[in-house]
Amino acid sequence: MITIKQDSELMTNYIPANPVPAGNRFVGIKDAHSRPACFSLSSDKKLNLIIQSDDAATLVDFGELAGIHGDVQAFNVQQSPNSDLSLCVATDEGNGTSSFWFLDKLHPRNLTGNVPKDRIVKGNGLPSIHHLFMSNFGTDGSTSTPLVFAAFQPTDRITSEQQLGFVNVAGSTVKLDTSWSLSTNPEKIIDIAFGTCDLGDGLFVLYEVGDKTKIQFKIFQGDGDDFVVEPKCPPGVRSIATFMDPELNESVLITGGDVLSSHSSDQYLSTQNEGDIIASSMNIKDLHIAQADGELRIWYTTLASSVHYYTCKTSALSKGTTTPLLPKGRAGRISPLLAAHGSGKATSYVLSVGKSGNLTLLQQDPATKIWQNYPFYHASATNLTEVKGYTLRIQAKSDQTSGDGKENERALIPNCWLRLYSSGTIRCLVNGLETELSRDGSWFRTDMEGTLHVIFETSDASCHKVFVDCFCAGTSSPRSPSDLRVLSTPPLNPSAKVIAKLSNIKSGDDLLAARTQNGERVLGQNVSKADADKAASAIAMLVGHLDKVDVRDTRKFAAHMSSLRMAQKTNLLAFQPLQLSIWDDIVDAGSEAWNWVKDRVEDVVDWACDVVDRVIDRVEEAVGKVVQMTINLGNEVYKFVLDSVTTIATGISWVFEKLGAALDKLIEWVGFLFQWDDILTTTDSLVTIFNAGLDYGQLKVGALEEKAKTWIGETKTEIKDALARIRSQNQDELSQVSKSDVSSKSDNPMEDSVAFNWVGYQIQHGGVVTNATITPPAGGGDTNDKVIAEIWDEFKNQFKVAENFVRNLSGDFIDLIKSNTWDDVTTVLSKFTDDLIDLIMDTLGNATGVILKIVRLGIGTVKSLGNFEIECPVITQLWKLATGGRPLTLFNFCALLISIPTTIIQKAVTGKKPAALKGRLTGDTFGQFLENGTVRGDSNLPGDIRALVTPAIVTTVFLSSRVTALGLIWESVSGGFDSSLMKLPVTTSMAKLSLASPIRPRLKLAGKPGGGLPVDKTPNTPWYQNVFDVIALVFETGGLIFSWPPSHMNADYVQWVDVFRWSIWLADLTNDAAIVITRAIGGVKDLERHVTKWWRAIITMVTTTPKFLMELAIVFNDYIVRNETVPALIRHIVEAVLALAGDLGFIVAAATDEVKGAEEFFYSGVGVFVGCSGVRAGLKLVDYALEDHKAES
Repeated sequence: MITIKQDSELMTNYIPANPVPAGNRFVGIKDAHSRPACFSLSSDKKLNLIIQSDDAATLVDFGELAGIHGDVQAFNVQQSPNSDLSLCVATDEGNGTSSFWFLDKLHPRNLTGNVPKDRIVKGNGLPSIHHLFMSNFGTDGSTSTPLVFAAFQPTDRITSEQQLGFVNVAGSTVKLDTSWSLSTNPEKIIDIAFGTCDLGDGLFVLYEVGDKTKIQFKIFQGDGDDFVVEPKCPPGVRSIATFMDPELNESVLITGGDVLSSHSSDQYLSTQNEGDIIASSMNIKDLHIAQADGELRIWYTTLASSVHYYTCKTSALSKGTTTPLLPKGRAGRISPLLAAHGSGKATSYVLSVGKSGNLTLLQQDPATKIWQNYPFYHASATNLTEVKGYTLRIQAKSDQTSGDGKENERALIPNCWLRLYSSGTIRCLVNGLETELSRDGSWFRTDMEGTLHVIFETSDASCHKVFVDCFCAGTSSPRSPSDLRVLSTPPLNPSAKVIAKLSNIKSGDDLLAARTQNGERVLGQNVSKADADKAASAIAMLVGHLDKVDVRDTRKFAAHMSSLRMAQKTNLLAFQPLQLSIWDDIVDAGSEAWNWVKDRVEDVVDWACDVVDRVIDRVEEAVGKVVQMTINLGNEVYKFVLDSVTTIATGISWVFEKLGAALDKLIEWVGFLFQWDDILTTTDSLVTIFNAGLDYGQLKVGALEEKAKTWIGETKTEIKDALARIRSQNQDELSQVSKSDVSSKSDNPMEDSVAFNWVGYQIQHGGVVTNATITPPAGGGDTNDKVIAEIWDEFKNQFKVAENFVRNLSGDFIDLIKSNTWDDVTTVLSKFTDDLIDLIMDTLGNATGVILKIVRLGIGTVKSLGNFEIECPVITQLWKLATGGRPLTLFNFCALLISIPTTIIQKAVTGKKPAALKGRLTGDTFGQFLENGTVRGDSNLPGDIRALVTPAIVTTVFLSSRVTALGLIWESVSGGFDSSLMKLPVTTSMAKLSLASPIRPRLKLAGKPGGGLPVDKTPNTPWYQNVFDVIALVFETGGLIFSWPPSHMNADYVQWVDVFRWSIWLADLTNDAAIVITRAIGGVKDLERHVTKWWRAIITMVTTTPKFLMELAIVFNDYIVRNETVPALIRHIVEAVLALAGDLGFIVAAATDEVKGAEEFFYSGVGVFVGCSGVRAGLKLVDYALEDHKAES
């Protein structure tokens, strides 16, 4: 059965993005999917376009893209109902004149491509243009082109008609007409707007004469050419605008000032007829109109610089509502949009200038009517943007039992599809891609582990519920599914952890005593006991009411799932996604004013929370108890119904805001907080361990070589004896594992948590690896390429004998994966014969000398690589912010990635932060620790080392597998094999999606700036510029150092179990050496990538079989000697099986070019490798929580 694991955190997250400066002018548009996009005239006079491209917000120099030359002086853009755009641009010719560019009928989906030259009309020699006006008709086909007027003075200085010219675009020519005139010489032209009617297309001009304000309408194109009329002008008009009547296809004139009025064509074509007053006492300064079919929203700024809007139908202008949005002093510049979506409800957006001078996006949820404030940004490879809000992790898992006769459910998980809904509209990142969640529901493809990471920003602690109702296999598609399933996952309330912590608030004293995780006071300094008591009572009331809301939501959710299962029986589920109706919340008219009230918290005179009776079910007209919050702003009184997760969280957030605790404080108090001081201490400790281990290793390689051959000879006999014992004595234990689901053995909340998986998300979806660049020190780095090249032939010859056996055994392992029996220990053991063990161990024995030669060189190579600098999204910027600008070296980078989950794990399990090792641990003291278990002069150091390396091993297993898998996938996308033979084409497979990030991955040549995979064929390409190989090498090296067995090199007799532990470590050391030799030689000798990949598969195959058998033998020995429980025994057997299965998956993925028939199973191999590595890390986490840290203490 497919199940869903979910977790969420209120936290400060980080994404690789830049804010968008407001610049000199900006105009919002809708992209091809009705999402907000923007044209912006930057301060350096470029016309930029910010639009989602490949599901990532992208900044494009549109002027350069379209071939528009020169500094941009002005622009305007209009969008038709069919989304086509008309754009006009003025550029400086450098001699006091302007060039005029007109681009017509551009569809948003084509904006980031080459603009056809036949769509561009250019005119030269116009007077210097300050502003461009363009009509909102003409783009819909009513005329050939929109009307365009150019202002030759700043708009607030226009005093005559000659300063406002009609730009006539006819075919491929541009003509300027400044001969038109008003009936009376104006003292000032205040505003203009375009209109169209039966007589033609023309211009409304609002102007001043003496102490009077007048309006003139003049036809410029059409049957009534040169027709002029001055309709009656309402008193105090300061702005005019128009919209298209969808039924009459004519313009309606809107005037704003002391009153808001509308004028139909019958009214504005006459000098006698007055307009209709829509609303009075408005004090309007400026008008903006957003329209979506028959939905109309009239935006206006007031003389007090506040922003309001009037919402109505185009057919009923007087039957609307007025809502305040931004308070006094916040108006600035705005650009509103109204977009129709699948739900049939229009979504309203407003681009405005934030307090920092950057663009912000206000978005109204069409369901709850509440506004949310988002930053407007574009992706960046070099800068960092904080995102304060919620991070969700949703993972599909299979609890299938192996060999139970069912289909291989686990094979359906990698890159499966999940359908997500939310109780309201959320702008978010899903696995690094920009998108929206809503009540309409959308299918999203998961990563290799069946996981979706959702990040969304919020201006307070409010959120919407999210849930998954359907699953589709990764080998299929929701459009034509072969395996679609209805799930039974309860809705996820992202704020659940926050609410749980707030439920402990019982009195005002609790609030006054509240402190952040850094020890700071949560509330403001001037909060009285009475105010705190009032707030505590309201919070308790709201938290208690949320329990009732959850019960109601659960009932509605069950009804929804029942309807889905009925639809599935009739085969409607795949082709007709149902509209979500389980959150039929009370849409309170006052909810639109939340943003206004939140921004005016200082103006609050009084507030209260009360329980009242309201209709809570529109269908059954059922009356129930709800919480109502009343907020008094002097003469303004607002009442809000709080009867959903969203509104309750909004109300609680407002209460804290009133007490001086903004979102930052809430996150620091009840959210998840990265403790960067502790993380940096752990990072320095891990780098210290890296260096100490490498220093110690250089000293001991010689002694290791003397013992290794002896140990391998002894091990061969012991392995065969151990295998015989296991087969004869341990069948009961093995059968328990064979009938169990290995993935269920790591059912640990921490493994599924947002915090533990944060670094994994950044690696897979944040561009941390795929967009990294490695730079050697100024003096270069000694990577021993020449010496390694000399060793290659000896290395290859030693393992050549195993090549045919590997090729044949790979086929057997592919069969295990295909038949879903890779976790059946009995079946796996049947593959291992005495002859096979002899061949493997003899090969390892013969190759010991050359392996340790590589290790000697590898130690120097890794130490040299450790000083290389790395530049990547998010992590580089975080490091420099946290360290005051220290360069990020490769050792610091890998140690930082390891330290974040390691610190979280150790603090969660032991309650203690990792101890500082910098300045205490050296190669010498590390040797004392390994050889004696004590350190002279620092009795605490051994315990501090053990306490750190155990969780570090868990993290390293987890992260190393992700980097290795990304490298394999990148190779396949780069053309490592013929993708046409695969079941899933690359363009729609996990290869593209698992590399998705806010920065679109591109293949990058190794010899050029950037990271990625070296795909060119230039000889002597520096191998260390392949970030996948280098980072994986450092991770693997770190894992070896962390797991270094206690030394027995000087002992006369060593127990077989200790020989096995050393031999397992030597096998891992051999794999690490294989990375160095195969990748380095590939760069030095320009070998094809698949050749070096194949040799890595050979080495892994040779080492994985004895490793597995030795690990099983150790597990059974520890069970007897240490008196372990049966659950612990089963868990440790499963860990050994997962280690083997992960290696098998890697072998299948790496051997796709050499093993016949394996190519088809590349993705299966990668999926098994990543999945098993992840579950193995989870089991090690369980071991640490239940066993290891207790032994250390």
